[in-house]
Amino acid sequence: MIGLFKKKVVAGIMSLALAVSGVFSGFGNTALSTVNADEAQFKLAGIYVSTKDYGNCVYHDGLECEAVYKGDNLEFRWTAEKDGSTAVIKDWSSDSKLSYTPDTFGTYKVKCEARMVVGDAKDTDLLISVDEDYVATATDAIIATVTDSNYDYTQYSDIVSKEILYKYCPYITATCQISNPNGDGFLVGIQTKDNNNYKYEMSVLDLNQYNAGLDAWIYSTGKFTTSSNTAWAVWQPKYGVFWVLFRVYDANDTMIDQYVYSFVYTEGACYSVDDENSSLSSPNYYKYSEVAKTATIKAEYNMSAGDWEMKEGKSLVFGVANSLREIQGIKLTITNTDCPGGITYQTCITGRGWQPERSNGESSGDLTGYGINEQFKFSLTGEIAEYYDIYYRAQVENLGWQGWTCNNQPCGSDNYYKAVQAVEIKLVEKGENPGVTLGNAVIKPATEGDYKCAMYAKQVIKSVTNSKMTQIQKLKACYDWCVKGNYVGIFENVTEGYTREQWYACIFFEKRTGNCFAYSSAFCQMAKVLGYNAKEVFGYLIYSDGSHRPHGWVEIDGKIYDPQIEWRRGYDCFGKRHLRYSYD
Repeated sequence: MIGLFKKKVVAGIMSLALAVSGVFSGFGNTALSTVNADEAQFKLAGIYVSTKDYGNCVYHDGLECEAVYKGDNLEFRWTAEKDGSTAVIKDWSSDSKLSYTPDTFGTYKVKCEARMVVGDAKDTDLLISVDEDYVATATDAIIATVTDSNYDYTQYSDIVSKEILYKYCPYITATCQISNPNGDGFLVGIQTKDNNNYKYEMSVLDLNQYNAGLDAWIYSTGKFTTSSNTAWAVWQPKYGVFWVLFRVYDANDTMIDQYVYSFVYTEGACYSVDDENSSLSSPNYYKYSEVAKTATIKAEYNMSAGDWEMKEGKSLVFGVANSLREIQGIKLTITNTDCPGGITYQTCITGRGWQPERSNGESSGDLTGYGINEQFKFSLTGEIAEYYDIYYRAQVENLGWQGWTCNNQPCGSDNYYKAVQAVEIKLVEKGENPGVTLGNAVIKPATEGDYKCAMYAKQVIKSVTNSKMTQIQKLKACYDWCVKGNYVGIFENVTEGYTREQWYACIFFEKRTGNCFAYSSAFCQMAKVLGYNAKEVFGYLIYSDGSHRPHGWVEIDGKIYDPQIEWRRGYDCFGKRHLRYSYD
C-alpha cells in the first residue's frame, strides 16, 4: 500500500486555508563587509520565514520564505545547498517569494540572490554575499530576518544575496485516500518518516456544517498506535466538502506534526481539492459529549445448547441467571452514538487462562462446549472512554451474583470450575453515581475440596454429555457413569480441607471405585453442577433380620437416586419415589 502514497506539496494541497501570518521585524545593523557603501544602489534586506496558522494549530511543512528588499526592477533567484551540493530551486524571476519542500530530510542553506534589471542589461559581475545562519525547525516557528545597514542606495551593484539555514524534519511524509477495497467508504492513511512509539489520529471537519455555524468535527478515530510507519483508517462520508486532518503524537503524547487537505465527495465522484480562497480561523473543536450521551451497549451472547441472542441498552443483563446453561461466547459493541471509540473484552477459560483481547463485535470465549468461561473483563476505548465508565458483575453457577467491578477488572470465579451464566453491565457517565458498591467481584474456592470436586465433576460431565441432551438426559448419563464404577468397601478418615461428601466424591472421581458413600457423593456433586438441588443422605439399610448398616444415596426433589444399589443388584434406582428391595 505504500506505493499509493503521494508526497506532500507545500504550495498545493497543504496550503489550503493556511494563511501566511507574522510581520517583518525591521532592519538591523548587519554590515555587508564586501561592498563599499558608496557603490550600493539596491539592497536585499532579509529573508522572512513565514508560519502558517490554522486556528490554534501551526503547521511546519516545508519552508516558505519572502525576500525583503529596497529597490526597483529587481529579479530574484533561490538556491539550496545541502552536504556541499547546491541546486537552483527557483531561477531568476520577479517573484520574491519561495515555497519549498525538500525531497529528503536534512539541513539546507537556502540563499536568495537579487539583481537589478535595466532594459536588457543583467550585469552579474559583482556578487555581494553575507553568511547569516538561521534555523527553523518543524517544532519551532522562528522568524528569521537578515537585516541591512545604513547604506546609500544611489550607486549601482549587480547581485546581492542572503542565506538562511533551514532544518527539514516533518514527521508526516505522505498521504493516501482511495476507495476501500474491503467494503464501503474510503481507506485513508498517512506515512511518517519512522515510528518511534507514535500515536496517530484522523479527524474530519464538515465545511457545510461549519459554514452553517454548527458543530463541524463529525468524525475522529481517536489516538491509536500501529506497528509500522503507516496509519490507516476507514471513513464513510456523506456528500459534501470536508477537511481531513491528520495528527501525529510522540510517546509523551505531544503533537509533533499535522497535515490537512480538502476532500469533495459527490455522487459519482470524489477528489481532493486545493482551494486557496478557503479559510478557517479559530475553529470550534467539536467535543462529543452530547453525542456520547446517546451511547448504548449491544451484547450478543451464545449460551450452551442455544443460538446467539442479543440485548441492547445503557444498562442490561445478558445470559440466563441461575439457569442450567452457561455463557460460551460474547460479542459486544457500542451503539447509537457517533462518538469515536469502542469496547474491548477478554474471557478467562479454566485451565487455559486469559484469552486474547477482542473488541467491537469480535467473538470471544469457547464455543466448543468443552471450555469453561469463568471470568470476563470489559473496558472502553477511544473518546467514548472520556465520558463513560463501564461497570459489571457476574452470576456464577451455583454461587450466585458476585460483587461489582469496573474498567477492565475481572469478574466471575477464579479456578473454581464454575461457569459464568449471566453478566449485568452498564454505562455510567463520568462523575455520576453508579448506584453500586464495588468489591468481591471474583470468588475463589474456599477449600481444596471445593476446587477438586468442581473440577472433577465438570470433567466427567463434559465427557459423558453433549449440547443436544436435555438436562434429565445429562443427569442420567452422569448417574450411569457412577453405576459403572467398582465397589470397594473403604472407610477412610476425611482429610482437612474437605467435607465428608467431598472426600468420598474425590476418591470415586480419581479411582472410580469406593463404597456407597463414594458412589452417591460423586453423583451428588455432578447433579449440583448441572443445576439440580441435590443432597446426599447418609442413612441406613435395614436387613431382613432387623439389623441395619450405614448406607448413602442422593435425593433430588423428593426422589431417590442410588447408583451403588443399582451396581450391586441391577435394580432401577434412578429417580424413584420409594425404594424397597432385597439387599441380603
